[in-house]
Amino acid sequence: MNFEEEKNIAVILMAGKGERFSSSLPKQYVLIGSKELFLYTIEPFLTCPLIDFLLFVIPSSFEKKTEEILIKNKISKEYAVIPGSFSREESSYEAIKFLKDKKTNPSSTILFQDGDRPFLEEKTILDNVYSAKQFSAVVTAFPATDSLALSEDGYTLSSYLPREKIYCLQTPQTFSFSLLDKAFSQAKKPLRDYTDEGSLVLDALGKKPRVILGKKKNVKITYQEDFAAFEEKI
Repeated sequence: MNFEEEKNIAVILMAGKGERFSSSLPKQYVLIGSKELFLYTIEPFLTCPLIDFLLFVIPSSFEKKTEEILIKNKISKEYAVIPGSFSREESSYEAIKFLKDKKTNPSSTILFQDGDRPFLEEKTILDNVYSAKQFSAVVTAFPATDSLALSEDGYTLSSYLPREKIYCLQTPQTFSFSLLDKAFSQAKKPLRDYTDEGSLVLDALGKKPRVILGKKKNVKITYQEDFAAFEEKI
């Protein structure tokens, strides 16, 4: 692919160890039905006509395994596989460095997607791309429906949060490449202190990401019971 042309690139973040999942194998590689979890996640990116390229950011010892899975499943779009780092944002930075080395067009749109969110719909991807072209920074989220409270000590409630102002963040989170590049260059270190790309862009540049309304079902597979619930649906 010619990266110097304006493109829409999906970064699939799957370098995490998934320690809460309690498995010897990273959860994104666990078989659900006949295929690995992350393959369900990328399905809408493969069918979405706006996505030109997929960049998989993976655990450092899983390059061969990932390539074998992608080849076996005859992935239809161009892609690359690179090792990630110790935290989400350090892994995201590895993706940015890869894209810089490829001389990626500053106007290209970069989507960051958790590799363990298998319920994403193509419409959400389309909404992200179209909105990022207009606003440069967008995040997928949905309004909180539960009452939310703050605990200072982990035992008692200190205060209640205004539910009508709270959003639950999801992925994709989508940005223009030029904005991301600038944000990472000006971000505080260590990058692991940031929770996601939206928080990094907001803190480093003061850029307020636009909210794209997602769906509550677009959840992460975090615990064994999440795995079991998803397995029942396929």
